[in-house]
Amino acid sequence: MLAPFFKNEGYDVAVADVYRIAPQSMLDNLKAQGIEVFVGKPEPGHYDIVSMPCHCPDIFLEGCTYDKREWYSQSVSRYITDKRFRIEVTGVKGKTSTCYLIAHLLAHAGKKVYLRSSRGSGPYTLKGHDIRELKSIAPPYLLDLPKGDYDVMVCEVSLGGSAKADIACITNLLENYGIAKKSRLAEEAKKDILTDGTNIVLEKEVSIWAVPWRSSSITEGSTRLSYPDAVSACSTSRRSRWHWRSAIRFQSLPRP
Repeated sequence: MLAPFFKNEGYDVAVADVYRIAPQSMLDNLKAQGIEVFVGKPEPGHYDIVSMPCHCPDIFLEGCTYDKREWYSQSVSRYITDKRFRIEVTGVKGKTSTCYLIAHLLAHAGKKVYLRSSRGSGPYTLKGHDIRELKSIAPPYLLDLPKGDYDVMVCEVSLGGSAKADIACITNLLENYGIAKKSRLAEEAKKDILTDGTNIVLEKEVSIWAVPWRSSSITEGSTRLSYPDAVSACSTSRRSRWHWRSAIRFQSLPRP
């Protein structure tokens, strides 16, 4: 999904199917675009940029050196240009049900909604979810959302996100499980969903996600707060409640 974007930017691109699960048709399509394909580990050597899933262990890079490494979410943030209002949802538990709840409420509020989830993708109307295709919920597939004049795109994301959604939600971090052969933790991948728009997390997890490297904002009701003020507000005020009623109320706010 990402390789053609790098190719169009002028890079000589090599793709490694490290898990050996990509369909042959996909590999053939990449080759037809002038992209080098490896099944298994990439060819040892020096690379300008390595783009990889955060959950992929570094053992696959044995013999490779690089100037820069970025996770898939960060590459998606580099290339995504979709300007439609988008809500991205990740977390450990409750991602799919949360997306369906949001889509249901928005549809009943009169919005034209597209829902991508692990159950399937398609328009969500008052009649329910019209599933038209099955798509991965990995971050790169945010670059493959269908065209259409939808008011809101509701997207479930497995690990991370684009960092450019209008609203980003992390349902919870009930288990900060190990990924990449336990060399990293889930929070490292999931935090990449955080946006310069509105971020919604559990109040008790604010300290986990309020990281200094992103100038994000959170919203309490209709009041916008920026870090680190948002952290102190949520830790000192009983009125600070992050819940779905607030999430729906955001729809009436102007685009940041």
